[in-house]
Amino acid sequence: LFPLRVEADSVKVVFVSKLGRADVLVGRAEASGSLRRLINNQKPFFDSLTISGLKLEFAEAPNATPSGPVNIRDLARMVSGYLEYVSDLAVKDSSFHLSLPAKGMDLSAAGIDLKAAATDKTALGLIVTGLDFRNNKPRATLAAGIRCEAAWTRSDPFSLEGNLDLTASSVSLPEKQWEGPGFSLKAGFQADERSVAVSAFTLNVPDLVVLSGLGRAELGKNAVVTISSRLNIKNIELAKKTFAPFLPPDLPAFSVSGSLQWEGDVR
Repeated sequence: LFPLRVEADSVKVVFVSKLGRADVLVGRAEASGSLRRLINNQKPFFDSLTISGLKLEFAEAPNATPSGPVNIRDLARMVSGYLEYVSDLAVKDSSFHLSLPAKGMDLSAAGIDLKAAATDKTALGLIVTGLDFRNNKPRATLAAGIRCEAAWTRSDPFSLEGNLDLTASSVSLPEKQWEGPGFSLKAGFQADERSVAVSAFTLNVPDLVVLSGLGRAELGKNAVVTISSRLNIKNIELAKKTFAPFLPPDLPAFSVSGSLQWEGDVR
């Protein structure tokens, strides 16, 4: 009874603050729900919301005050709060651009597909087919695809678990470019234990380096980090030249050749 359907095309919203300017363009939005729930203020008002062709651009103001660290729990709770109004959210064929000239960074993403829903837990799935990141100091670029899934509790104690995969990537540094590096991560966070557990991670740079393992961090006044990993450097000399911009100044002067395999725990 009393079905509710809302449709909108070509909606543009501009936000301007001390941090910068955000331009939001919605190609098309379709929502369906219940007018009765809306009148009675009974959430969720909408059963589904589908947004197509969303374009989000943010340009940092030249004299913007540096922002503090992102609080993951507050951000997750904010997303859960928005999802109280809609049972299922889908964002299709969308793009994002972030410009931070003061930091020498530029990030853009195309082909974004996102799905989110909230029941006992909030679940989110994200696919990005075209991620492009550029950094000036040191000069580096990253082009890749991303697949990410996450789920977190809506009530205390807060906990979050998720996985991230970097695919079809290309990395460029001053003296080297790689096609095909891969990265995957599966981790969880427990607020009551103040701990982060990484059940698996893998970094694979073809013909150069493979690093894999797991880890755990106990946060607090006396933080304890434990990492169990396996490292395989296939060409030490090439790795030294490749990562020279990120190494101590005197290290590249030493001549080292061969390969290296290492396995152990670090605490």
